[in-house]
Amino acid sequence: MNVQDTIRSIVDCWPESRLSLVTEPYSMPIQPVENDMILSIVVASLLVLFIIFNRRVINATFCSFSVLTDKRKIREVFNENYNNVSIRVTFLICLPLLSFIFCRSGVAAHGFLLTLAAFAGFFLFKQLSFLIMSWLWGKKEAVQNVYRLNFSATIMVTLTSLPVPVILRIIPDMGHIVVLICLGVIFLVWCLLYLIKSMGIFISSGFSHFLGFLYLCGLELLPVILLADIAVRF
Repeated sequence: MNVQDTIRSIVDCWPESRLSLVTEPYSMPIQPVENDMILSIVVASLLVLFIIFNRRVINATFCSFSVLTDKRKIREVFNENYNNVSIRVTFLICLPLLSFIFCRSGVAAHGFLLTLAAFAGFFLFKQLSFLIMSWLWGKKEAVQNVYRLNFSATIMVTLTSLPVPVILRIIPDMGHIVVLICLGVIFLVWCLLYLIKSMGIFISSGFSHFLGFLYLCGLELLPVILLADIAVRF
């Protein structure tokens, strides 16, 4: 028997088969639905809004810092209509910016749009809760001050978190734990100031300590814990 008779080609051995020297489309890693184009449009839009409302943003930044660090400034700031409008406008700019920071820092792994929807739903829930509180508990002015203080805390958290994704862009090898620690410290500092000021407003307005504790657990701590739990699980 001749040796050449035992040699067969690949096609003879494995019919209907083929070798591919190029990468198949299905072997490529799954890309996220949102690409850099969406985030680029978001950043460009926020930059345009900042240019348009730059005076209000600067004013809201100083006002937010004042009401969170100086008790005497709360009535002075919130009694000015220009300050209130500036804080609201800046909050609307900071909401998508905060979502962008969380996505770029790798904290939110579910996409920019889903993160933005979660933040919007969270603050909408708080707004409805504050309206119900002012209706049930009375003393509408005190509840409104806490409601506006919530906007101020969000503004300060967003603006002081801006350096984190910038540093991460410059130093891409910075560990994920370092990023979480930086954002956690920023959030904790402003959140504590916000909660202390809020409780001070409620107690000084005549609310009982029980109602203050109920507000603190039901409207501030519990929703944040639930959001964090959902983010970790999914």
